[in-house]
Amino acid sequence: MELKAVTTVSPIDRLLDKLDDVHGSAGKWRAKCPVHQTETSKHRSLSIKETETGSVLLHCHAGCTTEAVVTQAGLTLSGLFPPLKYTQYAKHLKQQPTGRSKVYIRDETSLNINILTIAIGLLEKGAQLTDEEVASCARAIFSLRQLHDV
Repeated sequence: MELKAVTTVSPIDRLLDKLDDVHGSAGKWRAKCPVHQTETSKHRSLSIKETETGSVLLHCHAGCTTEAVVTQAGLTLSGLFPPLKYTQYAKHLKQQPTGRSKVYIRDETSLNINILTIAIGLLEKGAQLTDEEVASCARAIFSLRQLHDV
């Protein structure tokens, strides 16, 4: 199965790939600002954050505008936001925030793959799945199809 672009090229991944000296994790990073810093700059003045919706927030502590930063990185302002179909999907799920981050999609995908892997392992050993286990597999397949627009 081929996973869709949302799992491989999220707004945060596109941006971080274009920046130098990136450090951080868990949704927050610091990097050299592509507008005013050079390779010899010692400090990272650009703060980057991925929101729950998968959007990217930027702040240059030296005062460079977000538009200048993304332009210098070879991106556009719209590139800081996830595709509309994924933000609409989140509205469908429990009326939560307007989108799902790459982390949410990755974790939800991993959970559903684990459910299906366990079921396949049981079947390979000759076990018969209970109605509840079959229903769990069906939910996992439905979720994967929704997450990856299959």
